[in-house]
Amino acid sequence: VQGSEDFFYVDDDGVLQLIPGEEMYGSTIMVPAEAKVIPANIFAGKTSVKKVTFEEGSILTDIEAGAFEDSGLVEITLPVGVTVVKEATFKNSYLAKITFLGEVTTIEKEAFADTPLTAITAPSVTSVGNNAFSNCSSLKTVKMAKLETIGSKAFQYCSALNTGMNWSTKLTKIGSSAFKGCGFESLDLSAIATDTISMETGVFEGCTKLTSVEFPAGMTEIPGATFKGCNKLKSVNFEPTGTVSKITAIYENAFTNCAALERLIIPASVSKIYASAFSGCGALTEVNIWNPNPTGDDFLIAQNAFPTLSNNNQLTMQGYNGKVQEYAIAKGYKFKTLYPSFAIEYYPSDYGTMTINKNPAIPGEVIQVKVTPKDGYYLASDGLQATCASAILEP
Repeated sequence: VQGSEDFFYVDDDGVLQLIPGEEMYGSTIMVPAEAKVIPANIFAGKTSVKKVTFEEGSILTDIEAGAFEDSGLVEITLPVGVTVVKEATFKNSYLAKITFLGEVTTIEKEAFADTPLTAITAPSVTSVGNNAFSNCSSLKTVKMAKLETIGSKAFQYCSALNTGMNWSTKLTKIGSSAFKGCGFESLDLSAIATDTISMETGVFEGCTKLTSVEFPAGMTEIPGATFKGCNKLKSVNFEPTGTVSKITAIYENAFTNCAALERLIIPASVSKIYASAFSGCGALTEVNIWNPNPTGDDFLIAQNAFPTLSNNNQLTMQGYNGKVQEYAIAKGYKFKTLYPSFAIEYYPSDYGTMTINKNPAIPGEVIQVKVTPKDGYYLASDGLQATCASAILEP
């Protein structure tokens, strides 16, 4: 073990310094207890360094950006005083194991990018920066119970990350492409308990093993390309048991090329479905749109939001008539109304006959009633009466 006497000294400000003219050697380095700061890039590119330990009583509080970047470091235990893992600290090193003795609250951008890290347990972390763990293809376990924000591409291409992702109940924001290309087979996000959670574009894009997803109650929109290219995704649950969806919009390419998706129930809260939202979802056979008032400018289904039918498939779209029915007809889909139908009862008379052109009927539908009086009789102005409050009788 090489210690401070070999090639280090600590200056008056508590900064670890390399003795001029000395070359670092050996696989294990011990940092002296009096060091407060490990400066930027001091171990950068030092491939011989495999393990760094800290002398008992260490007062270290700061490891500056890039300190171990491109190094041979395999394992480290950070002292209790370190609360921030700074930018690119361990980027592209050989780091496979890290332990935090203190309450680390922040992991900055690229801190662990391109390392063979297998697990990260950081119970006090609230923020993970952009690309913090990108390309950590061996990362299987992430435990951050207080995590609130995840930066863009933070876990991008963590291809081994699946059931070991423990979703924080406190999450409020997930940045663009944060989990792009990850190894998830199923996603249950319903444990996220915040009132509102925002996601940027492409968060789960290209997760080609993903088969099912359940959304959190606090989600208000599905951004563009969120699940684009998730070609095994078969089950989408917008409203897990006991929740009511707040999602109002599904944006461009949100589910593009989800080729295994067969059935959708789009909740009543959704009023806008944008271009190509479900394009390339060639296996779709049933789409239920539960918005109760799909009329007027507040409701939108973009022309190419859903796939064009091929010669070999059929799609049934269900909704409360209006623009849903118009869209289904325009696309060549089979349409079914979600309105309940009601049987119309009428009573015969000895003084004439009555016929109805449609029975049963649904609310809002116009039916034609033909009354033919018997010879010698005529229909009085108050001769038709309805027991249904919503019925409209016209002469």
